[in-house]
Formats: sequence, C-alpha cells, structure tokens
Amino acid sequence: MYKLLKTNIFFLFLLIVIVFSVYYKSISFDFSNKDDDILIKSNIQYISNIKNIPKHFITSCYYTDKGYYRPILSLSFSLDSILFKTSIKRYRITNIILFTLALYLMYIFLINLKLNENLSKFIIILLSVHPILVSASCWIPARNDTLLLIFLIPCLIYFLKYTDTTNLIHLLLYYTFFTLALFTKETTIIILLVLPVMSYFFKYKINRTQLKTIFFGSVFIILFYFILRLTALNINSFEITNLKLIISNIFLGTFKYIENLIYIFNEPIAQYNINLSASLIITNIIFLGFILYLYFNKETNKKIVSFSLLWFIIFLLPTYFIKDYIWLPHRIIIPIIGLLIILIYILDKIINNYPFIKKYILTLFILLFPCLCCISYHQEDKFINAFVYYSTLCKEAPLFHAHFKGLAAEYAKKGDFEKYKENLFKAYELSGDDRYIIDKINILLHENKNNEVEILCMNLLDTPDLYSDYKLYALKTLIKIYIIQQDFNKAFYYIQQYCTLNPNDTEILITLAKLYAITGKYQEAINILLKIEPDNLNNDTYYFFLSNLYEDTNDLDNAKIFIKKALELSPENNEYKNKYLLLENKN
Repeated sequence: MYKLLKTNIFFLFLLIVIVFSVYYKSISFDFSNKDDDILIKSNIQYISNIKNIPKHFITSCYYTDKGYYRPILSLSFSLDSILFKTSIKRYRITNIILFTLALYLMYIFLINLKLNENLSKFIIILLSVHPILVSASCWIPARNDTLLLIFLIPCLIYFLKYTDTTNLIHLLLYYTFFTLALFTKETTIIILLVLPVMSYFFKYKINRTQLKTIFFGSVFIILFYFILRLTALNINSFEITNLKLIISNIFLGTFKYIENLIYIFNEPIAQYNINLSASLIITNIIFLGFILYLYFNKETNKKIVSFSLLWFIIFLLPTYFIKDYIWLPHRIIIPIIGLLIILIYILDKIINNYPFIKKYILTLFILLFPCLCCISYHQEDKFINAFVYYSTLCKEAPLFHAHFKGLAAEYAKKGDFEKYKENLFKAYELSGDDRYIIDKINILLHENKNNEVEILCMNLLDTPDLYSDYKLYALKTLIKIYIIQQDFNKAFYYIQQYCTLNPNDTEILITLAKLYAITGKYQEAINILLKIEPDNLNNDTYYFFLSNLYEDTNDLDNAKIFIKKALELSPENNEYKNKYLLLENKN
C-alpha cells in the first residue's frame, strides 16, 4: 500500500487541489446545529480535555448513556478541539481533508481490484465534485461515514495482501484497521460477509487456515467492542418498529440514491417519506435495465457485476433500520464503491472493444467536470449557517418534525416568538406523538394559557409508559399552576407525587417549604429546608428564607444565626442588613 501511495502521489495532490477549490468557502461556514452543536459546541469543555479521551470508549458520542456508540468520531472531535478549541474552521478543514483521503483510498482500492487505473482516476475526480457528496464535506457529523471508509479500505486491502502472502504483518494491519473501523461504526461487521465473496469473485486465493484466522480474530475484536458498547449505552441504536415501512424505505431510498447520482441538479440534503415520481421511476427503470443487460450479456463478467451490486446493497441496507428514517446523501459514500466498480469495468470493456469511443468519453468528462463543480459549489450554500440549513431542510423534507423543531430554535434566537411558535407547533403536529409537548406547554405558559397547560399535563400523566422526565415535568408544571391559582391542596398533592419519583429535587423541596410557610406550617417548612444540602442552592437566599421561618416561630436565636450566614455571603445586601439589625433590636 505504501508503494501505491508513493507512486500515485501526484494524483493525491491533484485531488487535494480539486476538493479544496470546490469546498474552500465552506471553511468559513457556521455550525448547522444539527448534531454538531451537541457533538462539539455544547460539550467543548469535555471533549477538549485530554483526560476525557479514554471515556469516549465507554460513552455514547452524545456524552450520555443514550444515542450512538461512535468512539472514533468523538476522538476525532477531541483532537480538533484540543488543538484548536472552538474554532469551527478547523473542524471544517479536517472534514475536507478526511473527504479527500477517503476518495484517494477509494482509488487505491479500485486499483487493488485490478481495475483500469486511468479510468479509476477520472471516475474518482468526477465523484469528488458530485453534488450527492457535498454533505460529506460540509456537514461536520457526516465525518463518521468518511472515517469509516478511511479505515475499511485499508482493512480490505490488507486482507487481500494477507491472502496473497500469508505475511503476519499484513494480518496485524488487517486487525488494526478492522478495529478502528468497528469503533467508528458497527456496520463494519458486514465486511466479514464481503471478504470471502470478494476474494472469490476477484480470484484471490484464500485457504481455510487463513479464513479461520481472519474470522476468529475478527470475532474476538467484535466481542471486545460489544462489551465496551454495552458499558456505554442503555439503548439500542435502532429499533425495528414497522417492517412494512422499513421495506418501503429500502426500495424508495435506494431508488432515490440512484436518481440523485444521475439527476445532478438541485440535489436535496435530506428527504423524508419519499414518494414515487416520474423522474424516480424513469431513472431507475433505465438503471435496472442497464444492469439486467450487463448481467445477461455473454461478454460480461457476471461475478464482477454480482459483487458490485452486492456491495452497493449490503452497505446501504443498514442505514434503513433506524426509527424515523431520513434519507441523507452522505450515507452513499461507502455503498457507491460498488457502482464505481461496475462503471469502470464497463467503460474499460467498451474502450477495449471500440477504441475510437475513448475520445468521446474524454469529451464527456471535460463537459461533466465543470458542470459538477459549479453545482456542488452552489450546493454548499445550504450549509452556511443553522438558519439557512434548517430552512432548506423544511423545504426539502417538509414532513419531518425535527426540521421544524430546529427552525423554531433558530427563530427563538432571533427573538421572533410568532415564528418560533408556528414552527414548533408544526413539529408537534408532524411528530404524531408527545416528543414536543414540553415545548408546546412552554409556549402556552408564556401566553398565560394555564387551563390549556393543565389539560395537556393531565393527558401526559394519563399516558401509559410515559418517560419519567416527561412525567416529572408535567407534575412540576401543575404544581406551579396550582400555586398561582392558590389551590394549595392540589399543589401539595402533586408535590407528594413528584417527591415519590424524585425525592431529592432541590427546587421542588424549596417549593414545598414555601407552601408550608404560606399555610402557616413554619416548622414543617424548616424541617424540609434543613434536609437540603446548602451547596446545591443560592446559599444567601436559602439562609434568608430559614431566618424568616425561625422568626415566624419566635426562635430569634436561630433567625439571627441564619441571617448572619446570609450576610457573610452577601455583605452588601441592604435587606439582609436591615433584617439583622431588626433581630438585634428584638433581642
């Protein structure tokens, strides 16, 4: 592999020039606030601490016990943040570098499969500026699929070299890259199916001993991976909830990828609930007709066609087994290799049989290349900032709830409450469940529509299998409403329910103490406050509250002790000073 890297250094340099020329303006773009805000911005202190690097292997990439297990992705963000802190330019430059490296490794892999070297170069150059892969460079979280490709290809290459040489170094390098790929994304396991098929179809000899060594070594690494993954996560990364919908997504999603590879104008950055259209049907009929023609043509190598289609399908398939599946173009970066193999193989065959066609293919390349560059260059603008990004998503995938939630958040930052409310209610309407009900309740609270809030909270509490966070929020909201309405009996009732679920919530305990104080039960209020750790509070107000309660029970000594503590924390507070003097005079 080093020899290939060295001998093709000019092509690598050419790729760098092309990719940076097309994508350089994206370096100045802001965060999209679609995952990159969680993965980087809001956790910058955590990921920029070098001591936390080992924790990436026992934590999800969202830095909780929920979400996806992506240690290598988290590690890449950590390395960027340790070196460059919050400078988004660095993350974007890294994305472009990784994208370029992934393209170059694609080329290396194609050569290792003994495909035409010059044709491989031309096809990779066109792919580097194809609009379908703009998000792989411009959307920072898309880096994970690029990283996976960067580790998968050396893994496959060293497998092939090991089958040729039985060299232990090649085996160890295979294990190394397999491990890196697996800790990038769990779909790496798929290559255990691909390896024997690839060696057979491309005539790489592998004996049983080699196959067993590869297989059992890989299984050991997989077991180690799943032990760490189980430590990191409480939930699965995906759920199979509707088999009919998944099958529909598989067919329509795959058709959409094929259409967007061919129809290059106005490429969407996301699609949801894809419907059949004239262009979708026509492009896929043409594609399938072409594949069938190739397969049944006597001069075609059926093994290469079969392997290429298998690669395309098998690496694309796992992307559909996700709840609330949304079509994202960057996910094709690995499956597309299968289509490249077919394309290069067929072009090579055509040129060998009809040499005069070579000049027409070159002319087509010369026409396509600047066209693709221009389209991709303008496609980048969809990622310029979070507001533009979510506005685009809402237009291109108007049935997906999360896009409107994101746009609502951007309107909130602009101070446009009406637009915030409009988009949030749209998200709530589209979701078909209660995932945005808390946001809706917050809006109604802001508008003082307490009766509507009360109904929504009651409905939440009646919902079976409700998330505990939602239930606690509903209870806390009802408590606030009933205190405002001075319905203290109901407030006490819901506080008791809340404390059953979460007995250590400082805010609720203080609320309970205030309720006791309002109803004249001063000693009960004192008992509640004394159970709270002062370190968890704004201590001076805590001590001031206690001082008032002790004064109400005529315990002036304790009242004086606690007002003195409040003064020590806020010596300039006139209210505390006056209170202290008053208690001194009473003594």
